[in-house]
Amino acid sequence: MSSESDSFFNGKVILGDVPLTPEEIEKRIREVVERLEKAPLIIKRRHEAAREAERNLRSEYARAFFEHRSKGMSLKECELQARLDTDPAREERDIAEVSLTYARDIARQLEQHLRALQTQSASLRAAFPMAGRGFS
Repeated sequence: MSSESDSFFNGKVILGDVPLTPEEIEKRIREVVERLEKAPLIIKRRHEAAREAERNLRSEYARAFFEHRSKGMSLKECELQARLDTDPAREERDIAEVSLTYARDIARQLEQHLRALQTQSASLRAAFPMAGRGFS
């Protein structure tokens, strides 16, 4: 995994219970936005990898099936043996699909985090104009 995706996956997402200063909120918003900017490319690459793994699995399965069929095995035996023969490719496909789903989940989580930070920022902006203006 490249350093490009490292920062996408390894950043902090939890807001926590401690109120943030306006500067901290702005800093976190920038960090989340930077991570979100990487999401489309990372998701695209993982989608391509999942599609390629699926193509490889189908191709290997077809080759294995026809190889066993040429040996005179029954259709059911060919299916079962081809499935066993292609387990490594099936595992690669499954890993690629999980990786794609994980990247999408992280992107959704970051979007929610960004909305929460923006809400906090709006609340602070609304509160700060009133600071120091007591009623006399």
